[in-house]
Amino acid sequence: QIRPRWAYGDDACFISITDASFVLGVADGVGGWRSYGVDPSNFSKTFMSTCERLAQSGRFQPNEPMLLVTESYNEVLEAKTPLLGSATFCVISLCRSDGKLYTVCLGDSGYLVIRNGTIVQRSANQKHALNTPFQVACLPPNEHGQFYRDAPEQATQDSVSLEPGDVVVVGTDGLFDNLTDQMILKELQALQDCGSSSTSDELLDW
Repeated sequence: QIRPRWAYGDDACFISITDASFVLGVADGVGGWRSYGVDPSNFSKTFMSTCERLAQSGRFQPNEPMLLVTESYNEVLEAKTPLLGSATFCVISLCRSDGKLYTVCLGDSGYLVIRNGTIVQRSANQKHALNTPFQVACLPPNEHGQFYRDAPEQATQDSVSLEPGDVVVVGTDGLFDNLTDQMILKELQALQDCGSSSTSDELLDW
């Protein structure tokens, strides 16, 4: 289950730590569903909790987060309890065996890789139009094209080799639309100054 402190408004996230990988994901429930009487957070929470459960199951390959996302989304779609909503997402997987970060992102949720105070890699935004990001969705059975639904396979995939001291930031548009790169780097400076290695060790032992 998604821990209450990891659900913020319409956003939800998860962390899965196994012997093979460290996986983190975020999803942003699309707020427009409120006008139809639907709580947007229900979809993002269910999607992320399903990802977490499957990541912990041992069937997940650390270098293939796309398969994790696709299986999780299909399971949400096929659930016996009807669920309406949609969400953008970003799921990253740090593979312990090769030290690479594997990423899959859809819409305007994404990540930054920061090295020595500089952004060296970032995800790309996917939008149909202004304020209309790509999104996975569970739609009403008789809807007639008034909602967007993108396939998880349309998400962008990437990988990057991480180096000691690298910082990875994962967030939704709630972060990236409200903070500039410089503001994010400034906030992270305190983390880097205090020594991120000890913080990372504590997180991995969580």
